Amino acid sequence: MNGELPNDSGNPFQSPATTRLDAGVTSPFRPSRFGDYMNCAFNAYTAHWSEWLPPILLAGVIAILAYVACLFPFLLVQGPLTCGLFACALKSLRGGPIEVATLGRGWEVCGRAIVASCMLFLIQLIPVAIIGGVVVAAIAVVASLAGPNPRPDEATFALLVGGGAVCYMALIFGMMIWSLWIGTRTMFIWPLIADRGYHFFAAWNESWEATKERFWELLLLNFLAGLIASLGIYACYIGVIFTLPLYFLIVAAVYEDQFGITA
Repeated sequence: MNGELPNDSGNPFQSPATTRLDAGVTSPFRPSRFGDYMNCAFNAYTAHWSEWLPPILLAGVIAILAYVACLFPFLLVQGPLTCGLFACALKSLRGGPIEVATLGRGWEVCGRAIVASCMLFLIQLIPVAIIGGVVVAAIAVVASLAGPNPRPDEATFALLVGGGAVCYMALIFGMMIWSLWIGTRTMFIWPLIADRGYHFFAAWNESWEATKERFWELLLLNFLAGLIASLGIYACYIGVIFTLPLYFLIVAAVYEDQFGITA
C-alpha cells in the first residue's frame, strides 16, 4: 500500500487515502489479555524509559505555556501533543526508537487533532449542563415557594444549603462516572488519528464500535492507566514525567491488539 490506507470502509468522514505510521512494520506485540496489556506497556517503558524524557519534557513545556496563556490555546495544542505522544508509544511498541521528532506526527494531523480536542472537551461538559439545569430549576422552585420575602427563614436556608451540597456532590460524582465511561468509549480516537490519520467522526465510530465488546475490561484498563499516570502528581508533579508515558503505552497496547497492523 506504500503507506496509504484506502477508504474502503464506506465512511464519508474518512479521507480517501491517509498516511499510516505502521506501513511496512511488523509489531512485536500482540497482547490478548488484561495482564498482557500491562506487561507489554511496562516492558516497553522499562526498556526505553530514558528515551521518553525529551518528548515528554518538550510536550510538558508546550502544554504549560499554552495553559498559562489561556484555555483556548491549551485546547489547540492538546490534540496535536496527545497524538504526538501516542505516535511515540506506538513506535516504541513496534520496536522503533522514541524520538522528539515523532511528536511532529501530531502536527501532521493538527486539524483533526484540534477538532477532536474541542469536541471531546465539549462532550465532557454534558453532566455540567444537565446538573446545572437541574440546579437552576431547583433554585427557581425554592424561590417561588419562599414567596416575595427576600430573607428566607431558617428552614428555607437549611434547604438551600443542603440542596446545594447534594447538587455539588452529584455534579462531582456524575462527572467522574461520565468521564470514565465516555473516556473508555472514545479511548481509541487519539491513536486512530495519530496512527491512521482518521478524521474525528471516523475515529469516533471506530472507537465506539471497538469498545462495545469487553467494555468492562477496557474500562478497568482505562481507569488503571489514568490512575498510574496521575500518581506522578503526588511527587510534586515532577513524577508525571515518568508515569505519563505508561498511560500512552497501555492504551497503545490495547489499540495494537484491537486494530492490529495492516501494512
